[in-house]
Amino acid sequence: MNPRLLPLLVLAFCPIDRLYAEDESVSVPELCYDFSNSTEDYKATCGELKTIAGLGAHGESCLSVNWSCPGETRIAKQVSLRGKQIAEAALELFVPADAPYGLQVSLFFADKDGLWFQAISDQRLKRGTWQTMDFDIAPSSIQVSPVHHEAVWNSYYSNRITSTGIQLFSPSDWKGSVLIQSLKFRNRSESVSAMRILHLKTPSATPHAFEQLELEFEISKPVANPCNPNEISVDAVLTPPSGIVARVPCFYYQPYRRELTENQIEVLTPSGRAGWRLRYTPVESGNYRWNLVVTAGKDTLSTKEQVLAVEQGKPSGFVRASKKDPHYFETADGEFFYPIGQNIHAPFDRRCAEMLRVPVLPNRGTFAYDDYFQKMAAHGENAVVIWMCNWWLSIEWTDKWKGYGGLTDFNLANAWRLDQLLESAKRNGIYVHIVLDNHGKLSKFVDPEWADNPYSSALGGPCSQPEGFFSSPAAFEIYKKRLRYTVARWSSFPNLLGFELMGEMNLVGSDRRFTGNPEESLWCKRACAFLREADPYRHLVTVHYSNDFSTVDSKVASLPEIDYLVGDAYKAGGSIVPLMVKTAEENSRYGKPTFSTEFGGNWNGTTPARLHADLHAGLWSNAMTVTAAAPFIWWFDYVDRYNLYSEYQSLVNFMKVEDRRGCNLKSLSAAAFENGKESTSVRVVTLKNNERASFWVYDTLDSEIMPENNFTRTHSGLSFNLEGLSPGSYSLELWDTFKGIIIERRTISVSSEPIVVKLPDFKIDIAGKVLPEREPR
Repeated sequence: MNPRLLPLLVLAFCPIDRLYAEDESVSVPELCYDFSNSTEDYKATCGELKTIAGLGAHGESCLSVNWSCPGETRIAKQVSLRGKQIAEAALELFVPADAPYGLQVSLFFADKDGLWFQAISDQRLKRGTWQTMDFDIAPSSIQVSPVHHEAVWNSYYSNRITSTGIQLFSPSDWKGSVLIQSLKFRNRSESVSAMRILHLKTPSATPHAFEQLELEFEISKPVANPCNPNEISVDAVLTPPSGIVARVPCFYYQPYRRELTENQIEVLTPSGRAGWRLRYTPVESGNYRWNLVVTAGKDTLSTKEQVLAVEQGKPSGFVRASKKDPHYFETADGEFFYPIGQNIHAPFDRRCAEMLRVPVLPNRGTFAYDDYFQKMAAHGENAVVIWMCNWWLSIEWTDKWKGYGGLTDFNLANAWRLDQLLESAKRNGIYVHIVLDNHGKLSKFVDPEWADNPYSSALGGPCSQPEGFFSSPAAFEIYKKRLRYTVARWSSFPNLLGFELMGEMNLVGSDRRFTGNPEESLWCKRACAFLREADPYRHLVTVHYSNDFSTVDSKVASLPEIDYLVGDAYKAGGSIVPLMVKTAEENSRYGKPTFSTEFGGNWNGTTPARLHADLHAGLWSNAMTVTAAAPFIWWFDYVDRYNLYSEYQSLVNFMKVEDRRGCNLKSLSAAAFENGKESTSVRVVTLKNNERASFWVYDTLDSEIMPENNFTRTHSGLSFNLEGLSPGSYSLELWDTFKGIIIERRTISVSSEPIVVKLPDFKIDIAGKVLPEREPR
């Protein structure tokens, strides 16, 4: 891009009428702007803009721009070209004979966020005479080039234009007037060719089962919004060796490049051609038959069937509720899966920074996740919670916000970011639980964001109140388009743990009176049913409830369509242990996997010492309950700043050889005894059946506030009673919960119950396992 063509003068024009017809031949009359009466309310940043009579090309009025260069003046007016497929422009102008030879002319186009393109004519600029300069601005034109980015001009960008005008540039000193007679836009009169698939790229290497593959292609027919399946719907029909046909939606994609500024802020820049993608992960080996099916208005296209050979691969990923035990997860290879990780909802957390009284982290975007994931993986963590919130990864929101276009006009930059996160997580062996919507989007009373929600009728949407999102058929039809795009773009990732339809469902609506409304459960059934049909991998689906287990709506939690249940475990004060135990007890009664995706202090935080106690005690007490995963702390920034990743490594080591499916384990709280007397400061949580047991013994005060090293107390002579084990020989393992190592192993014999488990001296807590001696470890 020639830097001389940066905008020196910009002249934007008023809205243009429909420029094309949908019949076999397109013939549109010229749309001419001749400025015969006024300047049309265009505003110049400098210089003088006025209409002059009698100086036009044929003696009529024209527009005069008196300006000086070098220097810059801009004259702009907002305009929308959405749905108007222009192809050519003709600019009639007069440049004085004394104008410098370095003067250049181009047309200018920009979207609402300032993404610029310029069109350069092939003709030489004449001086001292009226001249008409022609510009090719069709979606396929090579005369239109990007400015300060690398996106390729096409129908997607031409339909996003909100201002258009003229650029004049000269590096030389000069002062004078340039006259503008007219600017004419038109479409070419030509026959419309049949819709075609262009530039199809298939995998260069033979794919393997359970490995994600991607196809790239373009479609010849231009549409205003390729993200809206009402305008264009693209699907791949795949028939695997088993013969079970899958119809997989495709999605529109814009590549980006990312960089960090000096201030450590991530910036994305469009880079390369936008087009269509098919993402698919085959789960069988053999020959797949496939073809593409496209519907765009009255036009349809079904490509010739092709064959894709897939080699044998190792089953992995694609988490499911265990068929053997519905309280737990397993992966496609049949292995027990116990997620351990954190809630890294966004790259920064203002509440955490306020709690710790430190500066808020800069928005390093996907770079921050690269760092977090590497640290997590180095300590054995295998799962993360990520929010698609409006300040981070959401793809649908009001067009008042940068990057968003309103309903069904998706934020392709945020979509690209989520691609990067899922890829980075996959490289690091981390599964991703995606929160599709946070409560604030649909709330007017807690963290309200409804005023900016494009579903609001105040912004042209179908709902006068947030409750309407759950009951309006029109709203649901729109919502299904986002779900379709979500499935198309991300469901093929094997490391996608599940979709959370709504975070903190109990906080949506105009006020608390909507909480528990039957419309919520009906909406969940509809959303789950659509995902089941659209998602070829049948990813798990859930909803989330805030605060603690008491807010869970049993009508929703008991739905068979809800595959697992997640919630918060926040408290006003005291030890987190009773809350963790009670949360598991209450939420596991629905007979499906459950875990906490937020915990640590109360919802607004606590002190670092109390938070550390909650982290440690929360992980270990939860491990002694019938839950499908470790709890996910909300305060990830705290974990990182205080370098507490070792807390996770210890639990990972403890859980490494665990497989709790089908064991019919029960969680119990019990007393500990100190020198024969019941201890007032130490308690025990066990998880057991008649063949095995895990236990955690803890100082109740230390579970409230983590003591500094020189204030820890040593507990001596402690024991507890373990009941219900069948007679036999067992191995007793005693674990250091901070180092994640076995500190003692001994054999115990069970002939009658209860047995007394004697503990070595310890500080803060100690954990252990009782396993049949025959069982490998």
